[in-house]
Amino acid sequence: MITAVIPVYDQPDCFDRCISSLEPSVRAGRAGAVVINNGSREKKTRDLLRSCSRWARVIEMGENTGFVRATNAGLRTIGSGHALWLNSDCILPSNWIDRTESFIAAHPEAGAFGPRSNNGSWAGGGAFNQVVEYGGTDSQADINAFSASMPDDPSRFAVVDDRGIWGFCMVVPERARRIVGLIDERFIMGGCDDFDYCARVIEAGMRVMVADTFFAWHYGSKTIASVPGFHEKSRGNYRVYESNRRRARSAGGPRSRGRQLPPSKGHGRVKNLLDYEKPVKIRQKLR
Repeated sequence: MITAVIPVYDQPDCFDRCISSLEPSVRAGRAGAVVINNGSREKKTRDLLRSCSRWARVIEMGENTGFVRATNAGLRTIGSGHALWLNSDCILPSNWIDRTESFIAAHPEAGAFGPRSNNGSWAGGGAFNQVVEYGGTDSQADINAFSASMPDDPSRFAVVDDRGIWGFCMVVPERARRIVGLIDERFIMGGCDDFDYCARVIEAGMRVMVADTFFAWHYGSKTIASVPGFHEKSRGNYRVYESNRRRARSAGGPRSRGRQLPPSKGHGRVKNLLDYEKPVKIRQKLR
């Protein structure tokens, strides 16, 4: 089973859209959900948390502990199975569970993968590697229709050879969870934690991929940018990331960082060189 792990810090309108898109799959018994209240204070958010506790597990952190610690708290509760890191400002399409299950079954080599999106970037500025041309709105009907128009063919994907994908909607299959473990909590508030996790996946001999089979709407940084002290507490994140990579290279491991992967299918290989301040802009139209 795939269990979505969703840390929440207010922004109730986005959160409502997110859980409404997830709830049908959970109630149908096809997915699980763990929602982490990470210090939310607004009444509407707390009302939504009480409502979704009827079909999801809700964890109370008591205060805002940052994205990473809250997500890890949720990941620790789900035991076996696949995990979906899901930001509370994302909206899933109705076919997300079918397309995700198919992709996992077709790609045992995948250690992490995400969908195409309208916004695959930090702070809403540009895209790292996941943006696809999308002419619709944030309505559930538009999102469902666009995702349904994408090919139901798990051979359509891009391999990310280096660094990673954005963690706003990232599937981590059970094998990768078991080998790679939890998110490095030195990233605290979030930022570079997803790239670091993807690098650890690659260093463990697995692949990081972008599925061209489904679409997820992302408002972009609605929660994290509103957390008090976020920028101050995140300034050292890239240094942590680089330190982890140096340690991994010096220690060696099951996969050489310089080894080339065989060519991928679909849109072909996407070579991502991380520039944290100015994310690479790649916009691709589905064929």
